[in-house]
Amino acid sequence: MAITIDATVGGASANSYVTLAEADSYMEGRLNASAWETDATTDNKNRALAEATRWLTAATWLGYRVDDTQALSWPRAWVIDPDDPNADYFAQTVVPERVKRATYELALEFIKAGTTDIAAIDSTIDIKRKKIDVLETEYYDRGVRANGLAALQGVQRGPRERRRSRLNSRWGSLIFSRQLAGDLHKHNEARSTKQDEESEKENAAHAATFFWRTGV
Repeated sequence: MAITIDATVGGASANSYVTLAEADSYMEGRLNASAWETDATTDNKNRALAEATRWLTAATWLGYRVDDTQALSWPRAWVIDPDDPNADYFAQTVVPERVKRATYELALEFIKAGTTDIAAIDSTIDIKRKKIDVLETEYYDRGVRANGLAALQGVQRGPRERRRSRLNSRWGSLIFSRQLAGDLHKHNEARSTKQDEESEKENAAHAATFFWRTGV
């Protein structure tokens, strides 16, 4: 049975972040997309878009879903747009272009894979070297070799840039906090010195008054 794409933003039955027309337009301007443009059927393209959307919807995102009835993870509330010079939030009525690009790229990977299920667990994961004679296998340390979405650089480009932006923001906040702490320290030192000077003057005045009254 053929699949029908529903790309309604925030829809309760939506199954894709993008329409087939949007995906076709994106692939026209992308290099090495012949598998999509000439080899794939319309139904397979739709299936690839739906599968890509399922993968991305299962990912962990910042912010919150706008409506508890929406089928997909986007649109979302309280997510800062890293491309906005004013660091404003994404509109709660749209699917960001970064998410759409990730959908296109992941769908293309599904098409390129053909009958190979890239969602399946890689049986060669962490294998560094394999020796057939005497059957010797050497493995990478766990986590060295990327797998899943992390192995698909075209899909991860947007999220990775977002993490880098957040990292820079954190360092910027840390540097600012340290500068602020240093300024406050200097201010407190100056204030303490001034209070000590005023206290010494006050003590001297009391001593002078006492000497004048007693003659001691």
